[in-house]
Amino acid sequence: MRHRLSTAALLAVLALPAQAQHPAPPSHPTPHPAAEASPPPAAEPEPTPAPPAAAPPATPPAEPAGPRPLADILGAIDTVDSQLLGLLNQRAALVTEAQGAETETIRPAFRPGRRAALLRRLAVDNRGPLPSSALARIWTEIIGASIRTERPLTVAFAGHETIAAPLAVEYFGSGMTMVRARTPDALLEMVATEQADVGVVELEAGDESGRWWRRLLEPVNGTSLRVVARLPFLPPAPGHVRATGYVVARFEADPSGRDKLLLAVDADAGTTAKAAGTALGVLGWRGVSVLDQGDTDSGRGFLVEAEQPETLPPAPDPASGALDRVVVVGRYAAPLAAGE
Repeated sequence: MRHRLSTAALLAVLALPAQAQHPAPPSHPTPHPAAEASPPPAAEPEPTPAPPAAAPPATPPAEPAGPRPLADILGAIDTVDSQLLGLLNQRAALVTEAQGAETETIRPAFRPGRRAALLRRLAVDNRGPLPSSALARIWTEIIGASIRTERPLTVAFAGHETIAAPLAVEYFGSGMTMVRARTPDALLEMVATEQADVGVVELEAGDESGRWWRRLLEPVNGTSLRVVARLPFLPPAPGHVRATGYVVARFEADPSGRDKLLLAVDADAGTTAKAAGTALGVLGWRGVSVLDQGDTDSGRGFLVEAEQPETLPPAPDPASGALDRVVVVGRYAAPLAAGE
C-alpha cells in the first residue's frame, strides 16, 4: 500500500537544503598524524639588516691641559725618590742573600765580567732621557756599595796620579780604600802579597820599572797574577785624554759574553809589530792589536790584545817562525764603544 505525502509535508521537504535531501556518504576514519610524514617547517626569512647608525656629531678636541703646578711636580719627584730608595735597599738585601748562598764557593769580592755585562745591558735598554754614560756611573756607585756590604775592597794604583787614580775611581766607585804604589812593580807585589785586593796600573807608567806586564809571565812572589779589566771601560767624555790602564788581580775574570785576551809575546830580535801581528794571525789569532813593545834579554817582546777564540790556537814553533812563545796574561770584557 502506498503512502502519499500531504501537500504540507511535501512543501516542508522541498524547503530543506540539498545536503539534507541527499546525505553525504559515510566518511572513512582519518589516519593518525604519526602515520604521515610532517612537511618540513618553512625557512624563516632572512632578517633585514638595520640601516647604519648615523655618525655622532664630531666632538671638538679637548683643550690641552695646562702645565702642572710646580708643587705637584716636586711631589711626584719625591715619590719616585722614595721608590728608588726602597728598590736600592731591596737590591742590597738580595746581594746579602746571594753572599749567604755562596758560602761554599770562594769567589772574588767583585766580578768584572758580570759588571761589564750589566752595564752593556743598561746601555741597550736605555731609552732616555738620561744618557747611558750617566747611568753607567750611577750603577758603578751602586755596584761599589754592594761590594762594600760584603767586605772592604782595597785598590792599589800606580802611574801618574792624575791619570791612574781617576781611572781607578771611575771603575770601582768613590767608596773604595785607595792606596798609591810607588811603582808598577811595587803594585804587583802588593797584590801578590794581599796588601791590596786589586791594582790599577797605567799601560805607560812612565817610570824606571820598564814594561811591568813582562812580570806577569812568571808568578810574583809565588802568586800568579792576571789582568781582569781594561780601563776605561766607558768611552771617555769629550775632550778627555784616553789613557789606558789595567786592573790586576789574583784571579781570572769571569766571562762577560764579549771578551778580549791579553797576550805577552816573545819574538826574535828585530821583529816588527806588523810582523808579530801577521805571525799571530797565521797561528789563528783574530782581532790582533799590538799595544806595547820593547826589547828583552833574548829578543823583542810585545803586549797584544786579541779576540777570545773558542779554542786557543797552537803554540808557535820557534824553529820555523819569528815567535818564540805566546802567553795569555789576562782576559777582560771588551770596553764599551762610543755610541754603544
